[in-house]
Amino acid sequence: MIAIYAASTATAITHPHSQAEPNARTRGDLTAREVECLKWSAAGKTAWDISIILSISRRTVEHHLDNACTQLHAVGRTHCVAEAIRNRIG
Repeated sequence: MIAIYAASTATAITHPHSQAEPNARTRGDLTAREVECLKWSAAGKTAWDISIILSISRRTVEHHLDNACTQLHAVGRTHCVAEAIRNRIG
């Protein structure tokens, strides 16, 4: 995760205009629940753990995390957490 964040930051520094995508998502596009699930995921919790903590189903947690990944253009949960950190979400 640190390597993804470092590579993303290095790219932003060396190519400042490459990050300015017209369809780039911003903080306002994630729901509060998606952000909450991302925070727990960043803390190392599994979807099942998060479901117990938030009193929702595991499938609902997975749905929130998948939505966050889609909105942040991430290919996986680790990448999604790294993008959330890079975008200062949460």
